[in-house]
Amino acid sequence: MKKVTIIFLLLFIFSCSDKSDDLSIKEVSATEITLEPEEMKPQQKNKEYDSSNSYSKTEDIESQQNNKKEDLSYNYSETEKDENKKEDLSYNYSETEKDENKKEITVVEENNSNSSVLNIEFGPKSGNEITANYRVTEQLARLPSPIQAVGYTNSITGGIYIDSLGNPDSNSILNIDLSSLKSDESNRDNYLKRNSLETDKFPEAVFEIKDIIGLDTESLMNTGKNDFEMQLVGDLTIHGVTKTKTWNITASSESGKLKGKGSVSFPFSDFDMKIPQLFFIISVEDKITLELDFDINISL
Repeated sequence: MKKVTIIFLLLFIFSCSDKSDDLSIKEVSATEITLEPEEMKPQQKNKEYDSSNSYSKTEDIESQQNNKKEDLSYNYSETEKDENKKEDLSYNYSETEKDENKKEITVVEENNSNSSVLNIEFGPKSGNEITANYRVTEQLARLPSPIQAVGYTNSITGGIYIDSLGNPDSNSILNIDLSSLKSDESNRDNYLKRNSLETDKFPEAVFEIKDIIGLDTESLMNTGKNDFEMQLVGDLTIHGVTKTKTWNITASSESGKLKGKGSVSFPFSDFDMKIPQLFFIISVEDKITLELDFDINISL
């Protein structure tokens, strides 16, 4: 009986020891199982880090690509702006060129429409005769009544150039040499030159013709005789003073010749001139008349 009891006891102990081994094995297995995730954690972290790095690298690449696209877009927009500027400059240049061409065409048209059809030249080699004179009423001590004092000069240069519409161009100017004026009394001439005209300072009278009123160019072109009246309007400069004056002209034309006379009157004070005062002159009327006598060839 005791033997049986001892056997059962040994079996029980043996079975308990087997269970404890199983439990330890199970515990070890459990430990190994629980350890496996912990050992895997660094690898997972590395993978997560690698994926994070790859993601950030991808972001960097995409960002760089986007920047490149933006740069390309900016460069394109700048190039487009430059091209637009070039187009604007080209457009402005073409418009300017058009304006210049229009101006040139206008000038040519004006020159063609306003080309001179009547040219009258004055001067020693012109072949035209023209004389200028002044006329003043004075009372001399030795004479019972007033007389006309007259001084002459044929030193005249310039010309009159008239277009098909009867208008003078800007070159239509007469220059009269006042220092060469002569009358029948040298004392009068000397006084006028020294005191009234001051020819040492203002040797010329200049008449710039601005308008011609009453001129019929067709009648001048006819070979028959034509009598007419007209007016020359312009700026007259004497003694350093310029005034607008009108010359009244009466003339006749025939077979390419033009003969006539013109005159204009004004007080001495208009041109700041002194009235002559000499011992042999009692009085001088405050009015001076300038006259032109001409016999000229018409060049059409």
